[in-house]
Amino acid sequence: MGKELPQLCEQLARFLVAQREDGRIGHGSGRDTDFMLVEVSEALTAAGQAADMMAAALTEAGTKAADLSVLSQ
Repeated sequence: MGKELPQLCEQLARFLVAQREDGRIGHGSGRDTDFMLVEVSEALTAAGQAADMMAAALTEAGTKAADLSVLSQ
């Protein structure tokens, strides 16, 4: 699942941009919608990068854990 999160974040950012271009996302809180969309896209990009790092770390942990053996008592 962690390996799919970066792609999901990228797709969500593209979806939001497309929705804005189609006029389906408008002003909500009175703030500039385009500026808010940029902020959301940047946050999704950061989340995707963090998910990439998490997936790599989990893969490394799994590789190292595979070398462990359980000793019976």
